[in-house]
Amino acid sequence: MNFRTMMRFQFGQADAIETVARNRASFFTGLVLVLLTSIPRNYDQAYFMESPFWLVGPLIFSFFSGSFLFLILYFGYIRRHLEASKTILKKAQWRCFMSLFWMTAPVAWLYAIPVERFMTSYPAAKANLTLLAIVSLWRVLLMARIISVMQKMKFVRALGWVLVPACFEVLLVAVLSTIFSGDFSRQIMASMSGMRNAPEKELMMSALGNIFMTALILLPIVAILLALRRFRETVRPFPEVGPGQLPVRMLCVLYIRA
Repeated sequence: MNFRTMMRFQFGQADAIETVARNRASFFTGLVLVLLTSIPRNYDQAYFMESPFWLVGPLIFSFFSGSFLFLILYFGYIRRHLEASKTILKKAQWRCFMSLFWMTAPVAWLYAIPVERFMTSYPAAKANLTLLAIVSLWRVLLMARIISVMQKMKFVRALGWVLVPACFEVLLVAVLSTIFSGDFSRQIMASMSGMRNAPEKELMMSALGNIFMTALILLPIVAILLALRRFRETVRPFPEVGPGQLPVRMLCVLYIRA
């Protein structure tokens, strides 16, 4: 696997997706790429020695996010349509899926655009939210393309399969944030008492509310459409990985540029 393959993968090229899926080194390459993505995401926000969590935080979140996506996608949709004649190891399926999921990390390098350096705080916050929307949409479409290529199925149905767990994840994160974080409660108290929140916080709360409502509306619609148009074909399991070398030189170059 080389830099060209990795870049073609980000644009959903079928042969690049197949190459990544079958390469044993993709799992660790993707893991390192997630760590490297933390740098453009946070380099202008935090100093590593003050709080090292910003470097490993995205990896921890992506581990649970990818595993959650795999559990619903694989056990809810893919497994029931697999060919019964094949012996399939669930751990190997998870590993291959996480390799593909983590290899989408370079899309997040769009966060490296230093909007805070040439914008004031509020426009910079709007620009960061726009970049977040672009990256999120890109990764959802790319994952749908990956499922479409891997399982040899139409893109529209693969998109539906990906949207269901994605919407579930958004709703789950929103609920957990409300339960375990006091920030949401503080926003409500400020509103009830007639106090004004900072414009950036107002923008963030508005964006979170829009995301929550979009997921809440989209989830039942997609689920109903998938139920009405049942899938009666068989699909492939994620492929068994073959030998491959970790692209150390490429990762070192990406680290230096970061």
